[in-house]
Amino acid sequence: MEAIRATVLIPTHEHGALLRVAAATALAQTVQDLEVFIVLDGPDLETRTVAEEVTRSDARVRLFPNEKGERNGEAHRHAALQEARGRIVCYLSDDDLWFPDHIEYLDDLLQDADFAHSLTVVARAEGGYHIPYLGDLADPWYREWMHSAFNFIPLPAAGHTLQAYRSLEVGWAPAPPTVWTDLHMWRKFLDAPGLRLVSGGRP
Repeated sequence: MEAIRATVLIPTHEHGALLRVAAATALAQTVQDLEVFIVLDGPDLETRTVAEEVTRSDARVRLFPNEKGERNGEAHRHAALQEARGRIVCYLSDDDLWFPDHIEYLDDLLQDADFAHSLTVVARAEGGYHIPYLGDLADPWYREWMHSAFNFIPLPAAGHTLQAYRSLEVGWAPAPPTVWTDLHMWRKFLDAPGLRLVSGGRP
């Protein structure tokens, strides 16, 4: 398979209307050398319909239909990544948005790292913004903090090299009932010997 710059994975279950808007921000990146994987996890009719429409609209989009999987369909994500061609993998939730240079920014961070994340900004419906999560992977305290019940890296902020993912003993897999899906995955990067992790300082 010919390598490309980035693979974008969008897992979705029941956010049809928002999925269309989220996917549009992935396809409008300053980095155009990418593929977008929409990974369905037992979707409702609206979500499946929107996902099919987005797939037909751009040749860079691939649809991975699945029945409802265990927990949040983490195993479906792993299966899709077996077909990834990107040097890096970025994640986008079906109800979140990226700035146009998000992939470019993460790709820059990942030139000298294996796992990286950007800052997250939340726009309030009543107006204004706030930054809900702060942390620094260079600080051992924060890395230890993520082994408790805290996670400062939401799914759409994270990215890693495909090589680093494939070096893990176990990739995406159903998380224990008491652990967030994304945190369960990030801990695998934290615990892998020799991987370089970096925190970005901007959204």
